[in-house]
Amino acid sequence: MLSNRQLKILDYYLNNPEKFIAAKEIATFFDVSIRTVKNELNVIRRVCSDYQSFELVSLPSKGTALKIKDNNQLEKDIAELKQAKDQSNNKERNKQKNAIIKYLLDKHLPVTKYDLMSHFFISETTLYNRIIEIKAILKKYNLLLKYTTNIGYEITGKEIDKRTCLVKTGLDYETISNDPENKTFIYNVVADTFIKYQYHVNEETLQNITAHIFRSLQRIQRHHYIEEPSDENVLLTTEFKIADEILTKLINKDSIKPQYYTNEVGLLTQIILGKLNYTGDDALKQNINYFIDRSFESIDQKFSINFNSVENLRLLLVLHLMPLFYRIKSGTQLINPMEMEIHKSFPQAYDIALYFSLLIEKEFQLIVSNNEISYLALYFNYGIDSYLVSSKGKKVLIITSLRKSETTLLRHEILNRFSKRIESIDFIAPSEVDIINKISEYDAAFTTESSLAKFKSSISFINLFPTEKDLNKIELAINGYNKIDDVLNKFSPSCFFCGEVKSKKQILNIITKNATQTYHLSEDLLFSINEREKLSSTYFGNEIAIPHPLTPISEETFVSLALLQNSIRWDEKNNVKIVMLVSIGKDSPKELQFWYYLSSFIDDSKFAKKVLAKPTFDNFLETLKLSLNDKFK
Repeated sequence: MLSNRQLKILDYYLNNPEKFIAAKEIATFFDVSIRTVKNELNVIRRVCSDYQSFELVSLPSKGTALKIKDNNQLEKDIAELKQAKDQSNNKERNKQKNAIIKYLLDKHLPVTKYDLMSHFFISETTLYNRIIEIKAILKKYNLLLKYTTNIGYEITGKEIDKRTCLVKTGLDYETISNDPENKTFIYNVVADTFIKYQYHVNEETLQNITAHIFRSLQRIQRHHYIEEPSDENVLLTTEFKIADEILTKLINKDSIKPQYYTNEVGLLTQIILGKLNYTGDDALKQNINYFIDRSFESIDQKFSINFNSVENLRLLLVLHLMPLFYRIKSGTQLINPMEMEIHKSFPQAYDIALYFSLLIEKEFQLIVSNNEISYLALYFNYGIDSYLVSSKGKKVLIITSLRKSETTLLRHEILNRFSKRIESIDFIAPSEVDIINKISEYDAAFTTESSLAKFKSSISFINLFPTEKDLNKIELAINGYNKIDDVLNKFSPSCFFCGEVKSKKQILNIITKNATQTYHLSEDLLFSINEREKLSSTYFGNEIAIPHPLTPISEETFVSLALLQNSIRWDEKNNVKIVMLVSIGKDSPKELQFWYYLSSFIDDSKFAKKVLAKPTFDNFLETLKLSLNDKFK
C-alpha cells in the first residue's frame, strides 16, 4: 500500500507518461530531498510490481519514466491502488475514533479539547471531524457526547449502554487478550462455580461470561457502576446465586456500595440467562405467550398470514424470546454473521421479523438489534414455508350476499377454469357464520362484497363476473407461481425508468410515481416505503436495492424498476445501479413466493452485470427469465 506522498509522486509520473524525469525535479516539486525521492520510488516500484498495465523504468543520467503497457487496465489498477489507500485511511480513522471513545468512557470528568488534541496528537480541525463521527457512533448505543464551554467533552448515558458500546466497537478486546493470567483466574472461578451447582453450560458460554466479568471488573476499578437495579424476579433464581458466588470471589465488597454490588450480580445473572435456552421463568413465559397471541393477530392483519395454524412456531418463538429478553437487558445481543445473507434470501420473513421486533419494543420497551432480528427471520421463514404447504385438492370459500341461484355462473366459471385443482367450493352469506373462524377451514377465501373491508387481510375481493385479473388472483391463491410468466408479468414497461439521478430520494420519487400512476395508488405507498427505509437498509448486494413497504398495501403484486446510468449512494456502505420497488399484493399470502423467485436474479452477480451492460426493459426481462430457468424445470 502506498502513502499519500507516494501516490502523489505516482500521479506526477502518470501526468507525464513515457517521459524520463530526474529525481531532482521531483524533489523540488515536493520540497523533499533527492534521497527521499529515491526511497519513495523504490517503494512505489515494489508495490506496483504486481500490476501489468504499467512499470517504472529508470536509466542513469536520465531519471525515471512511467511506461504504460495497457491503457484500458491502467485506470482500474490505479483506482485499486487508491482504494487500498482509502481503506487504510478509514481503518486508521476508525481506530482513532474508537480510541477517543474509550478514553472518554474511562474518565469521570469532562476532558478539554486541548487535552484530547495533545493526547492523540491531532489538530483542532481533525478533532472536530472525529467528534462529528463519534456522535453518530454513540447515538447507536443511546449515548450522548456532551460539550460544555470552557469545561470539555464527556459521554453521558447509562453504564449498561457504555459497556455495550465498548463490546460492540471491540474497544476492550485488546486489553483482555493482553492479560491472559487474570482472564484464566476468572475463567477458573466461573467454571468451578458452575460445577459446584451442577449447572450445564458449554465452552462458548464460559468464555463469554469470563469476558463479561473481566470487562465489568475493569469498569468497577474505574468506579463506573451499573445504576439501575435488575428485575426482582431475577434475584430469586439459581442463576443469581451462581452470579453472587462468582463475584464474591472477584470483587472486594468493602470497596463498593451494596446496591452497586447487587446490580452487578443482577447484570451477570441476566448474562447467564441470556446465554441459555432458559425456560424457568413462568411469569415471563406467560407474558410472552400473551404477546405472541396479539402479535400473530397483528401480523395476520398486516401480512395476511395466520401463523396460529403453524405447528411449533409459537413454541420456537417462546424459547427464543426468553433468553433474548435477558440478552437485551444485559447488552449482550448476539452477532449473526449471516444477517445480510438472511435478509437477501428471506426478505419477507425478515420484514415480518422486523415488524415483530417493533411490537416487542412497544410492548416490553426492549430494542432488538438487526442481528437478532435476522435470527427471528429464520423462525418466521419456517412459519411461511409451513403456511404455504400445498395439498392436492383445494377448498375454496366465497362470501357473498347473493342468493344461491345467482352464484351459478360464478361457480361455473371457477370450476371450469380450475376443475382439477378444487376439491370443493362453498358459498356463504356474511351473516351466516363467524367469518374469521370459518376462513381458517379453507385453502383460499374470496368475497364479492367490497364492504367487507375489515376482513381484507384474510380474503380477496373478486367480481361477480370474474375478470382475467380475478382468475389470476384465484389461481395464485390456489397454486402459487406455476410458470416463468407468472413472475415476468409483475414487471411493466410503464413502471420502468432508465437514466441518471442525483440521489436515493430522487429515484424513490420516480419509481413510486410510476407505480402510483400505473396502479392507481395513493401517496401512502411512498410514505410506507420511506418508513421502511428508516428501519434498515434495503440494499441486497450486487449493486441492487429493493425498497418496499413494510407491510403489503397494494391490491396486486408489482415491481417498479429503475436501471441507473450512474451509481448512487444507498446507505452508509453501499452504492446501487439497479433499484426495484417491490410491492406484494395484500390479499394473497402465496404472493410471498415472489421473493423466492426474485432471489435467483439478486444472488448471482452475473445477471446484474448482464442487465447493466445493456440497460433496457427487454434485456432485463430476458435476463430475469434466464435466472428463473432452474426454478421452473
